[in-house]
Amino acid sequence: MGQRITIQYSIDLDDLANEMERLVSQVAENVEETGAWMNHIVGTHAAADVLSLNTVNQLNEAREKLAKADHSLTDISTLISSYIQYQSQPPPEPLPQTPSTTLDESIKEFKSIVTDVEPDDEVTD
Repeated sequence: MGQRITIQYSIDLDDLANEMERLVSQVAENVEETGAWMNHIVGTHAAADVLSLNTVNQLNEAREKLAKADHSLTDISTLISSYIQYQSQPPPEPLPQTPSTTLDESIKEFKSIVTDVEPDDEVTD
């Protein structure tokens, strides 16, 4: 199986259900194709021919396809769980508005403290 990377993109919240449905349908289609392919493998081999290197290679390929589907299902599950967590949280409270004079006053107070430091107040080694 190829190397996996993480990507991120955004969609409208209203489109989330359709996007999850699209992703689940894509996985289901891939699993169905893998199942049909497995049935073909079994149907084309005589009982004695199943014990071959060709069968091992085909089974490994099927396992890789199923592992890819499992990764996709994990991603979808994580996305849905994140959405549920988002929905269950209370809306954030707005930050309190602090007047700019408060910031100005804090700056003036800091400046007065700095200028009030006399050389005797300094720490020496």
